[in-house]
Amino acid sequence: MNRDHINDKGPTDMTAGQPSADRRNAPSVSWCRDIPVRYEADVAVIGGGIAGVSAACAAARSGARVVLVEQFGVTGGVLTTGGVANFCGQLHGQGEVFDCIQADLREFQALGEKKPGGGAAPLSDRPTVFHYEILAVVLQELLLHRRVKLLLHTHFVDARVENDRISGCIVCGTSGPEALRAKQFIDCSGESVLARAAGCEVMKGGEGSPYQLPMSMMYFVRHVAPESVV
Repeated sequence: MNRDHINDKGPTDMTAGQPSADRRNAPSVSWCRDIPVRYEADVAVIGGGIAGVSAACAAARSGARVVLVEQFGVTGGVLTTGGVANFCGQLHGQGEVFDCIQADLREFQALGEKKPGGGAAPLSDRPTVFHYEILAVVLQELLLHRRVKLLLHTHFVDARVENDRISGCIVCGTSGPEALRAKQFIDCSGESVLARAAGCEVMKGGEGSPYQLPMSMMYFVRHVAPESVV
């Protein structure tokens, strides 16, 4: 294992992805190390939000060996770790995986739906509202049931590109940097970390707008009397 090639090279032009001017003019460090290939799969999904979970579950259902890389201790993205306890958009016709997620949430009475017979909903009168802590359990059980290999508390570090195709990537958890090889990679990071590392052109926000997901910041206020709310 080679750990000696760490050298300060001074300012350099960093062309991979789209670094800022500050990064292009900053000093750089050359780092070289042999990384063990710890994981091999048919499909590797980077990011365990609702998109990553859906992609991983769909691929696994087709018979593929799937590895899912998630930086936090639970999947679900901002829906769970951020407390955004509300689905945005249509609930019907969103695919087999999402149908399974809703069905499991109903088993826990963790959806804002009225009870059969017209009873009051346990959470809310809006069917899109759900219990975000229960969703974390539902997603993990669904992934494990479909034999998806979960790499939680694991960060994506870099991509290896050969012949204009991503052949592997470096991930890092408490065991240190490790290599992951796969036939197909899916970027569900929400920040294009895989695409950017592979040298693809990326953009921030939408066309003509720098804004991204304005609904993803949530906060909780407890022990406040209803009459005190303005």
